[in-house]
Amino acid sequence: MSLPFGDERTNFVLRFRPHSRFRFDFDIENRGRSPLRIEGVVPTSPDWAGMMHIRRLLFQHNPRSFSHVGATPDPLTIEPGRSGVVVPVIETDGPCRATYSPGGAEGLESIQLRYSYRGDERTEWYPLPVVIGMFCGDPKLWVDAAVSG
Repeated sequence: MSLPFGDERTNFVLRFRPHSRFRFDFDIENRGRSPLRIEGVVPTSPDWAGMMHIRRLLFQHNPRSFSHVGATPDPLTIEPGRSGVVVPVIETDGPCRATYSPGGAEGLESIQLRYSYRGDERTEWYPLPVVIGMFCGDPKLWVDAAVSG
């Protein structure tokens, strides 16, 4: 099988819908020796003409919940040796065909996080555990070709 948006990771293939949102959650482990505070995401440039934008993150503050239900925009502090749940909010503008032709696609494999560690504020690209693909038009034929190819 040849995955449409990157190999070796789960692919979520979404059909473009103008002015919509998609959320998913994943955990980040703090392997350091000090608390890690995730402040948010570095937003895409207003000039970015892509289909998808991550303009904000939500954080799950309930350590027993691995879900986006109840997540808030308040920064998340992850203690050493622990994990925290991060919820990217992917938004679309519209319409799809203003920038992409029918059949065009875009993939998202990482996000740029804003965080602080030991008092220093930093940004870093973080690889997502899944690949998000957005398709302009009906993705069925494309996904079928990936599964059979």
